[in-house]
Amino acid sequence: MADQKFMIATRNKKGQIGYLSEGLSLPEFADLFKPKGEVQVLVDYSPVIEELHKLHKAASSEDVLKKYNAMFNYWQDAKIYTKESIKVAKSEELSRQANSLINELQLKLQKDGRELSVKWRSSLHELRELANSIKRDSDIYIDTLLCFIHSKAYLDIDSFKGEAVLSGYGRFLQDFISDIYTRFLRDGWQKDSYLKFIAFEQPEKLPHYLNLENQGETSDQFLLRVLKEQKTNGGHDEDQGHYREVSIRFGSFSNEFVSIVEVFRDLLYKISSVNAFLEKLREGSHQWDDSSESVDELREKIRLLK
Repeated sequence: MADQKFMIATRNKKGQIGYLSEGLSLPEFADLFKPKGEVQVLVDYSPVIEELHKLHKAASSEDVLKKYNAMFNYWQDAKIYTKESIKVAKSEELSRQANSLINELQLKLQKDGRELSVKWRSSLHELRELANSIKRDSDIYIDTLLCFIHSKAYLDIDSFKGEAVLSGYGRFLQDFISDIYTRFLRDGWQKDSYLKFIAFEQPEKLPHYLNLENQGETSDQFLLRVLKEQKTNGGHDEDQGHYREVSIRFGSFSNEFVSIVEVFRDLLYKISSVNAFLEKLREGSHQWDDSSESVDELREKIRLLK
């Protein structure tokens, strides 16, 4: 994404991109990195994980949901300890649970991805069911990854330098979602047909799509480019005589189809934001700030944005 801000993104009731799931907004995570004296600190973002857990009450299976809830409860307990030996032991167990759950979710997502490919030309109802299943598991995948990151930062924030495992988990989901999203956007009889449809039929949504194109293109620039790509055609009018014109043709997409594409668009925003967050942590030179003042301030921001 052109603007590397960390956010948990989704559409709110106005169709805009928000920062958390199902209409709950949060401060941008880039703002959680802030100067404190002469150092940059990352504010303990426990309140964010807690709000996410309240929202995600479904998974593709009861077994996944039970494991997610068990891991979340363990994380809640683990973060209250201050004795170093206990913190290390708790972090190791949390890592084990998170690794196990993420690997299980990867297999489930890959299975749904294969089924989606097989049913690509099926009814929108079948595509919707698969999209919902992928969304539920992806949300829990991201929540689990955030718990994993939090546990690691809480124990030793400098350990992110050269970190590879969490980044690999993030890249897996981003690549997986990006492949599906790109296919929805590009699959068809004409290049950029879907984006052209959005540009002319639902123009207020176009910037959200263009942000994911990584081209730094504005809505006006996109429209101008589309216009310039067209060839002129000649015609004759009894009143005006000979003329030249440009026409823009694109497919028509139902609201249901658009809403399915938006599921993957929003998931791609989410995981791209998590990966940008991880990249910032990998740069190093940050300190962990779990002071009650900072955490309470974040909690109050969340309360005001609900």
